[in-house]
Formats: sequence, structure tokens, C-alpha cells
Amino acid sequence: MKDTIPPVEFALDDDCEYTTSAFLVAVLQWAHEQGVWQPFARLVDIDMKTVVYSPTHKLQTLIASIILGCRYNHDINHRLVPDQVAAAVLGLARFPDQSQCNLLLRRLDAGNLRELEAVHAEHLARYARHTAAPHEAGYVFVDIDQCGLVANGKTYELSHKGYFPRRRGEAGYQLSAAWLGRDGLTLALRLDPGSSHCSTRLADMVQLSEARTLALVGRRRIVYRMDAGYGGQPQIRWLLASGRRFLVKSAAKRADKWAARVPPGAWQTVEPGVRVAEVPVSAEVRGILCAVETARGKVVYSLLLTNLPATAFAPAALWQLYGERQTIEAFFKTGRQVYGIGNLRSREFTALYGFLWLVFITHNLLMWAKEDLLAGSALAEIGTRDLVEKVGRLPARRVQTAQGWRLLLPQLDALARVLVQALCPQWVQLPLPLRL
Repeated sequence: MKDTIPPVEFALDDDCEYTTSAFLVAVLQWAHEQGVWQPFARLVDIDMKTVVYSPTHKLQTLIASIILGCRYNHDINHRLVPDQVAAAVLGLARFPDQSQCNLLLRRLDAGNLRELEAVHAEHLARYARHTAAPHEAGYVFVDIDQCGLVANGKTYELSHKGYFPRRRGEAGYQLSAAWLGRDGLTLALRLDPGSSHCSTRLADMVQLSEARTLALVGRRRIVYRMDAGYGGQPQIRWLLASGRRFLVKSAAKRADKWAARVPPGAWQTVEPGVRVAEVPVSAEVRGILCAVETARGKVVYSLLLTNLPATAFAPAALWQLYGERQTIEAFFKTGRQVYGIGNLRSREFTALYGFLWLVFITHNLLMWAKEDLLAGSALAEIGTRDLVEKVGRLPARRVQTAQGWRLLLPQLDALARVLVQALCPQWVQLPLPLRL
């Protein structure tokens, strides 16, 4: 039988009119139009000379690499540098390579960290229009939590042994973060050696997140939602003395002892296998005892502490509100799996700290860009991981038009068709009934 398959030849093409991510081009164009880069140029002063690329260009490259889902800095060389279409949106002939971005991170000092924090804060103030109204009964819920970053090696600066889940005996760092509940926005971060307990950063996280959200609601309308690491008596007393609202899981190790104080008729069923009941704690603090039946039939008890009014928040509602705290845990998971925060970009503490600030800044920009660019489309509710790993990997070819550029995405790709429809909606003139 005759072989009808033609031979395949391979060669190099000097045509660079393509991009590996049409979504990256859209986000960079949106950032340019919204003035996202202005605070970087005005506030961040890094001790580096500008030869071909300025420090702002290198910061833009790092942010683009985070949007693109680069797990390591060396991914910049083969995922960003060849993309001249995306680089042109920033006014560059090509992106700077990995070595120049690494050098910028190593040049960061404590002052630059404060400058990046100021950029993050200015973005939150400037794009407050994207922030939703109060979440529940006129309150805004701020989640505070800590995430361990393991540093395998003896040369990581300020790395120390500490508590890392399922990584006993490891050394690294502790990342404390504040998160704006349902809006999915980062509010603040602090990085400490691995031996630091989460409660030592409670006051910092509360005060920083409060400064970022006071424009939305008054101080008395912010509720801090935290797990048992922040639920000790010293932390509860500080929250009460400072007049803050909170919903915290108690650090009590034997929450089941409270079950004996609950009359049988006081339990409320929230969902199959979950019951709650209010128990007296003090004149200022309400206790919500939660009983959860596991798959093996064992009942696990936990105690929630709050000073929210009983008239607005029943025990069942508080259980459900506390369950929404999982969004910050999901962000930490996204940070590891999508943004690559677990793959430490440097052995220098300030370089690692600075990269984390860029991740927090980039995450917010992605949320705002998604809301502006994809609102009302089938992609409006897409998760961050799918946004970066699926939508962000749709290639396109650039062609010149009389007005500027046109990016052509593959017609046979269903996701590409949805993205084009979202970015270029077709407006239809509706007939209006006129009375003459």
C-alpha cells in the first residue's frame, strides 16, 4: 500500500506577529487604559540604572509573568520574551529576560517594600468602584489567616523552623494575609520567619485591612473572621477592648464539653449532619457550638465566638458565614498552584517579600480586569485557576488594521470563541414602540 502521508519538515520562522496569550494582551491593554502603571512610576524608586529597561519595565514583566501563570522566573525566557505582541502593549520591543528580573528583585530594600505596599493601597483606593456593597446585614467581612512557605535550603535569609502542615521539622517563612471576603481582594500582607505565630500579626492585619476598607463602611461595620489560631483569650480581649467586631473559632481544645450545657431542644439543624446551638460565654461574647457528623458517624464539636448582634445574626447564619472564610484558604491554594508563591524566587528576604507584594497586586488587577472585560459573558464567573491556565493560554495572531491591531484567535476553539464574544460584544439595536 502506498504511503499517502507527506513528509514533515521543520524550520524557523522570523514572523513574530503572534502571542501565546490573547488574554494577557487584553489585560495589559486594560491596565494601560486604566492608569495602573502610574503609581509604580511615581512611588517606586529602585536603586537601578536604566540602560534598555527601566525598573518599571521589569516590574511590569514580573506582573505579566504572574498573569501568565509562570511558576518560576526562568519561565519568563520561553513564555514572555518571545511574545513581542504583548511586549508592544507596554511600548517594548521585547520583554526583559529572567536575569534582569532577578536582579531587580535582589535590589529591593525595605524602602521599596513600603513603596510596593503604597502602590497596592493606591490601587485599592483608585478602583474602589469594583468593590461590592457591604456583604451581610450592612457588614463587611475581612478574613485574616497565615500560610507557611517552606524554604528547603540553609542559605535562605531569615528562614526558621516552625509549624508547616504535613511538613514537620521544615524551615521557611510565615505569610500573614488579610482578604476582603466575597470581593476576593487582597488587603494586606506581612512576611515573617517560620517560627512566628499567627497571633503576633493580628494587630497589624486588623489595622492595615481597616485602613483599606474604611472608605467602604465605618469601622464598626467591619467584621474580622479568623480561625482558631487567633481565638485565644488574649486575642479576644484585645478585639473587645479595641471595639472591633469579630467571628472567630475558639482555641478551646475540648469544645465537646460545651455540649452538656445545651438542652436537647436548643439545637438547630443547618444542613444534614450539621447542628448549631447558642451557649452562654460572657456578657460581651456569644458562643455558637457547632456539631458536625463525619462520614464515619463521629461528631466533632467546635465553638465560634462573636460579638455580632443576635438580632441580625442567628446561630445558623453565623455557621454559614464562618464557612465562607474558606475563600482565603482557596487564595493560598491558588497562590501556590497558579501564582507559584511556594517556589521561592530568591534566597534574599526582601526579594521574596517584594515578589509576594507583586502577587498580591497582580491578583487584585486580575479581579478588576475580569470584571471590566468579561462582565455579562459566560466567563464572568470563571475561577482564577481556569482564567490563568485555560483562558490565559489561548494564542492569537496579530494583523495590522487602519485603526490599530486585530488579534485573530483560532475559530475551532470553543473557549476562544467565548473569549472573543466577551471582549468584543455585539450590540443589537432593539426596536422601540413609538406612539404617534
